[in-house]
Amino acid sequence: MPNKSSRLPLVPPTYVATVTWRSVEVEHMQSIIALLARGGVVYQIKSGDALIERGRAIVATSFLRKYPQCDVMVQIDSDIQFSPGDVHLLASQVRQTKGVVCWLYSTRSRTQPFPAAFLEQGTPVDTGSPDPVPIRWPSTGFVGAHRDVLAKLAEGMPLCHPDENIEHYPFFNVEIDKDDRGVWINLSEDYSFGKRVREAGFGIYCSPSIRLRHIGTHAFRLEDMLVQLPPDQRLVLTRESTTTGTRSGYLIQGVESEVEIEGL
Repeated sequence: MPNKSSRLPLVPPTYVATVTWRSVEVEHMQSIIALLARGGVVYQIKSGDALIERGRAIVATSFLRKYPQCDVMVQIDSDIQFSPGDVHLLASQVRQTKGVVCWLYSTRSRTQPFPAAFLEQGTPVDTGSPDPVPIRWPSTGFVGAHRDVLAKLAEGMPLCHPDENIEHYPFFNVEIDKDDRGVWINLSEDYSFGKRVREAGFGIYCSPSIRLRHIGTHAFRLEDMLVQLPPDQRLVLTRESTTTGTRSGYLIQGVESEVEIEGL
């Protein structure tokens, strides 16, 4: 039996939630099963709500009000494949930063994929680095938030639908903001959440060292071989354009190649 000095410090369980409308990818559920087998988490799945910002807000509110034993919430979309270690590393980085941390994954565009998280313009993100990097707005397909963040946001929000099964603070309601050009843009629910987090004084980061699999359908062609990189090759991503959304321009540098994505 190990002595007291050799015991690991107790870590609160991490609250993990899958938010989906109607379906879950098989690869995602395989990841969830492996995570539950490893332990150290409490798990909830929210389905049946086509309004994604409300679904995300419901599980975040459930974490805040019903799971006081958990200090970190992790939301994972139903089309993300991951390993159990990814969740525990993300949770540890959330505890370290006391803010919001997301991990890198690509959008599912086959014509012009780009990072789902919105990086700071001109700040390189090296996937070989283990340390969280500050970014503008997070992607919520695989994101962790500290309890202190949500508690602070809830202070200035009404509790919608109290005592119903959809009670929630509107953490993720969409809103508008100006981009780097000063142009008004309509933010998605994840970027709107990030805007509120920044305004509340908390940091937002991406953890670049492990990249996730974003599952979807694709009709593969021989032409795809022209742009394929080795699996999990080390990359350096830099957002160069001032625009947002699908018009974001990124410079992607690989170990032996350099490809510039111009934007649609």
